[in-house]
Amino acid sequence: MHASTVNATTHLPMPDLLILLTMALIGFASMPGQPGRHRWLTRLVALLALSPLLRYVDGVFGFAVRLRLSAWAGLLLRQVGIPVQVDGNILLLYGQEMAVDPACMGLRMTGITLLLALFWLLAYERRWVRSLPLGWVLAHGGVALGLTMVANLLRIILLVLFRLLPDNPLHEAVGLMCILAYAWLPIWVLARWLVGRYGTVTFNESGQTLVLRSCVGTLGIAALCLAASRPTTQLYSTDQRAGYVRQTIQLGFVQYSRPGELIYVKPLPDWYSAEHSPTVCWKGQGYTLCHLREVTMNGRRVYTGQLKKGRHTLNTAWWFTNGLHQSIGQLDVRLRMLRGEPGFALLNVTVATPGELAVAVKRWQ
Repeated sequence: MHASTVNATTHLPMPDLLILLTMALIGFASMPGQPGRHRWLTRLVALLALSPLLRYVDGVFGFAVRLRLSAWAGLLLRQVGIPVQVDGNILLLYGQEMAVDPACMGLRMTGITLLLALFWLLAYERRWVRSLPLGWVLAHGGVALGLTMVANLLRIILLVLFRLLPDNPLHEAVGLMCILAYAWLPIWVLARWLVGRYGTVTFNESGQTLVLRSCVGTLGIAALCLAASRPTTQLYSTDQRAGYVRQTIQLGFVQYSRPGELIYVKPLPDWYSAEHSPTVCWKGQGYTLCHLREVTMNGRRVYTGQLKKGRHTLNTAWWFTNGLHQSIGQLDVRLRMLRGEPGFALLNVTVATPGELAVAVKRWQ
């Protein structure tokens, strides 16, 4: 059986490109003749400052989105009579595996689409000397992000349907066609219509007024978050376990080991911290994580996958737990911590053979 990879987005430069493009857009917005120039500068500077937050969101939710897109693609293909099977991030068609790549719905493509959406608004505001209210700007950005997901979904379907492998010249061409036809072209048309329909002639407010309003709004949101949050006073226990060798490693993580079994316990210090997911950490050790699935083990949902490094293959599973509640839902875990429940930790169990995984997981659930 031949395995190939379906990249759900076009390969682009590293995320630093987004910062460069945002700075270029700031330069474009600051040129004389731009309606609402000070407002746009404030918006774009805020977007630049939020880049770490966008990376956080991508890191926390990107894995779940990838599995969801795989499931949606399989469902749509079966609706039209294509006998595709979905196993986690793997789509199987006529004996051939197609894996949805981690680049799917990645920060780079969504970020570039969002910046392009803002550029079209700026361009038409400048051409027609009109200014679009912030609400419509945010709505346009939301549509752009949604269309990016649609373009990724359609690309997965086309690559699987026509079995276009990465070495096929049409592999990348299909991706470009999808993002152009289903994301960039619609947001261009929408930007033109929004500015023409809802843009108004306004006078530029002073930069000081806009900065003051932005600061007040930011402080207000921060105050609400602090008021709603409760500190995590009880962290997940990482005491010695019988039969395991315990070792504290960097970042406060704890490693438990025994022959043929390796467990990492990674406590979350607070509700907003990004966890160190196996989808990232094992790659730093030279492993490739594949065959990702969401399964039920011992009556509870966990993520599983295979770790490959040359001819060496390991089997791994992970989930969140605070000793009282187990979950794989990011929002579920973080909302519980926000309400003051005991702190959660990410548990990652890895074994040498598939048959041992369920037994090892049961010992830690």
